[in-house]
Amino acid sequence: VDSFSANPTGLQWSDVVAVRVWIVARNLAATNDYTDSNTYQLGSTAYSVPTALKGFKRQVYTTTVNLPNVSGRRQIP
Repeated sequence: VDSFSANPTGLQWSDVVAVRVWIVARNLAATNDYTDSNTYQLGSTAYSVPTALKGFKRQVYTTTVNLPNVSGRRQIP
């Protein structure tokens, strides 16, 4: 049975075959006359930029990492 849980229990971790990762990357220097008012969706979590840091441009990256040692054993040829 395929199922998904954002918060797996200790017993479910042995069945994890992939992990999805979200990263919010921020510029090193603030940009003049720029205010980041975006809310970034990271999976089921929404991230709003703190007021003191709104002058920085950001980009969201996401990827899925397969865990081949686990998923290889669970694949049906």
